[in-house]
Amino acid sequence: MAEPRQARNTGNSAGRSPIGRAVLWAGIIILVGVGLYEFQVRATYQKNYDRLIKAFDEATAGDLPLKEAEIAKLVDGYSKKETENALPENHLSASRLDKYSYSGLVSGAREVYVYYRADEGGNGGLNVVAIRNAPLETE
Repeated sequence: MAEPRQARNTGNSAGRSPIGRAVLWAGIIILVGVGLYEFQVRATYQKNYDRLIKAFDEATAGDLPLKEAEIAKLVDGYSKKETENALPENHLSASRLDKYSYSGLVSGAREVYVYYRADEGGNGGLNVVAIRNAPLETE
């Protein structure tokens, strides 16, 4: 007669090797780290985009120009900044574009596009004419 099998004690941690546990916990820690980094990138992008839109709306409502130097103070934590000085014809008459990219490890880059044109008041410098989260369509 066959002897009955005994049930394995699942509450005993001796069933898994120390190396297996280390690999499991390392994987969990890496996944949590990637998730936290992605959250931080998304939160930084959203915070900066909201600040830029608020500053632009306030400047527009007060009929004051928003200058390039003010934008530089508002934007932080970006992965990469690209400047394009020769833009094709567009309906904003923008002459320059600054693109701020926020890149995560898993998700694609989130981008903020800031369009400038020369100050028409003769004060020099550049004034912001638009802030977008997608590139401007050219004519």
